[in-house]
Amino acid sequence: MKNTKNIFRIFVTVAIAVSMAFTMAACGDDGNGDDGVCTGTHNWAWGTYESGSGLRSCQNKNCTETAGIGDTGPGGGKIFYVETEKAGGFDVTSTTTAFTSYKAYYLEAAPANIDAVRWDNATVSSSSLDTDGILGSGRNNTHLMHEFEALAARRCKEYRGPNNLEDWFLPSINELYEILKQKSVVGITTGIFWSSTTFLNSIWAYDFSKDHQALDSIIESNKTTARLIRAVRAF
Repeated sequence: MKNTKNIFRIFVTVAIAVSMAFTMAACGDDGNGDDGVCTGTHNWAWGTYESGSGLRSCQNKNCTETAGIGDTGPGGGKIFYVETEKAGGFDVTSTTTAFTSYKAYYLEAAPANIDAVRWDNATVSSSSLDTDGILGSGRNNTHLMHEFEALAARRCKEYRGPNNLEDWFLPSINELYEILKQKSVVGITTGIFWSSTTFLNSIWAYDFSKDHQALDSIIESNKTTARLIRAVRAF
């Protein structure tokens, strides 16, 4: 098991996310009546405005700030990941008809856990289900899981969050790892949480009572065990 964890850790993205300092500044007057939209909050109705690094800026074209880790996202959750390596964002890839593939810049976690449930469905076998672990794969994984009536996927798909959005999903193991690194921002101190990533006929999970650098923080779990869920969004 230890060797399996070591091998898998190579797969898990280990680059530490850079916490972006979020210093607010006056938006300036451009005559469109939305002056101050950047002061304290974001107007998440982004147009096509991007900063020089490719990160989306807030709607007012005079704003230069980008959202940072710990900011409140459009779904009402906390942003725990900001794409700083890829100027064009990261890929959220779809292999189903449930949604269209797109580029995302941020990941936000729901403000609270949903509940603790088994990963699969007691009456529907998911032994043939093979899901991915990379960052950007959680949403697609969740839709694939839902085809097998997996309970953990259903809980996330039914979740709407504070702002009644419908695109929450169960994070992949890499996405869950990013939450673990920012668990104080997200507000998690302990508990074992499901990912949407399969490993043979088991599921990868993380123990949030451990540090993200601890090899024993990652767990290969039986699908029938009840684990916690924290839904996320990619935008």
